[in-house]
Amino acid sequence: PKPKPKPKPKPKPKPKPKPKPVRPPVTDQNPRRSPVQPGDAKPVSSSKGNPTRPAATGGASPGRAAGAGSQVSGAAKEKAESRYLSELQRALARRRYYPIGARREGLEGTASVQFTIQADGRFTAIRISGASGFEALDKAATTTVTRLARFKPIPSEIGRSHWTVRVPIVFRLH
Repeated sequence: PKPKPKPKPKPKPKPKPKPKPVRPPVTDQNPRRSPVQPGDAKPVSSSKGNPTRPAATGGASPGRAAGAGSQVSGAAKEKAESRYLSELQRALARRRYYPIGARREGLEGTASVQFTIQADGRFTAIRISGASGFEALDKAATTTVTRLARFKPIPSEIGRSHWTVRVPIVFRLH
């Protein structure tokens, strides 16, 4: 009798890629993460040319709560800044405007928007600081920030009367 042919093994399905974790944004006072990931806010300027220690661009003196007169620990301030910017990033993601025409054309990209958050949470001086390569997406990014228009007031433990941030707005078709 003939030997039976061996059955071919079934190919294993490819594992699904894990979604990238959302990381807390880089802030004026939280420079420990140098490479900026999509979804991160990042500082606008640095102090004395030292890129590892960005400067505060507004508000009370570093380490002081606005109007409180008492010292706020650096770790507490850093945690409050990180939490505030993470919440801001989520709020912007929920309000993201992705034009139907850009979707139909398959346009994808990331536009960086710079704006100033006032102490009461209002946004001013909204502008594109890093173009996506598509005018429609750049306009949509500024529209996203304009739609939100304001956020919760800057917490007193952060100690700022205003805060200039640069936030990437990501446009990806899923």
